[in-house]
Amino acid sequence: MLNVNYRGSTGLGKRFTNAGSLEWGRKMHDDLIDAVSGAVGEGIADPDRVAIMGGSYGGYAVLAGLTFTPDTFACGVDLVGPSNLITMVESVPPYWKPEIEVDTTRVGDSRTE
Repeated sequence: MLNVNYRGSTGLGKRFTNAGSLEWGRKMHDDLIDAVSGAVGEGIADPDRVAIMGGSYGGYAVLAGLTFTPDTFACGVDLVGPSNLITMVESVPPYWKPEIEVDTTRVGDSRTE
């Protein structure tokens, strides 16, 4: 199993976390693909048998991986990943409302053009 600390991950400093802002499905996805390419290149992973699994953002990464780079992954398991970022931001439960500004800096603000 390969656990990737893609940009935007927490626990590696504010700069690393902030590097993921507005990079969902972009550079954060590139980080995952780079990790898979490295594992395949080192002979650690069989390119025909790579699976992707994750929850929350990781679940989104699964959906993005299977959609944007379907030849990279044989299968995927999405655990509570958002499939529509606009719906995700617009439908947060009341107890998440204080976090909405943080979410919009990470994902994008659907309330503006």
